Amino acid sequence: MTGPAAVFTNGRTGSLTRLFGRRFKLLAAGSWLIAAAGILAALTACEAASEPPAIPETTFPTNANGQSYGSAMYVDSPDEEPELIFAVATNGIEGYIYKTDLDVKAANPSEAAAMQQTRRLGAANAFAAWLIEAHGLDKADPGDEAWLELYDLTVEAFTGPPAQDRAGGPAQLGDQAVLGLRALGVSPEIDDSTLRGDLESALRAGQQTNERLIPVYESDGETQIGWFAVG
Repeated sequence: MTGPAAVFTNGRTGSLTRLFGRRFKLLAAGSWLIAAAGILAALTACEAASEPPAIPETTFPTNANGQSYGSAMYVDSPDEEPELIFAVATNGIEGYIYKTDLDVKAANPSEAAAMQQTRRLGAANAFAAWLIEAHGLDKADPGDEAWLELYDLTVEAFTGPPAQDRAGGPAQLGDQAVLGLRALGVSPEIDDSTLRGDLESALRAGQQTNERLIPVYESDGETQIGWFAVG
């Protein structure tokens, strides 16, 4: 096209091109800024998600006697524990126990070994006494070494993974414990399943002998509301 119309059209076209060209550049720059902001927000969210949850500060309230109380869940060491530690009594009531009541430590390795052996013998004796009474083994001596061996085998059988028997056969330790119980005079008419249940019950009875009860208080450290069992 020639003439004035062509000049007008070309001039208008050129103006529109320059106008939209500038707008395109502005839109492109704006889009880039929006995309960059989105990426930054995503990175910030990922970083926040990867951070571990905040651990509450281990500062505890104190009662009228100036004793600290609270949960010991988030402390880094025993030295940071409150004087009264949160616990749930055997009756289901929430309260606090004295840290000094909870801590029973041996003075040295020899004393620790002696304490462990005393606990083992006491549990084994109660274990044997339960089975002797349950099966009417009046002439049996709960202090006999055979009962101690059976107790140790039962502990391994019912609190540890299955294993081969001592003879290298396929039986598990639980089967060996049943055989050991039969060898101590239990009636052959009682089935293995019943004897397994008896061994587990006797084991629980033995373990309970090592439990001690300590008082549970309200946060004042004076009002007792129950007992807490320490195994």
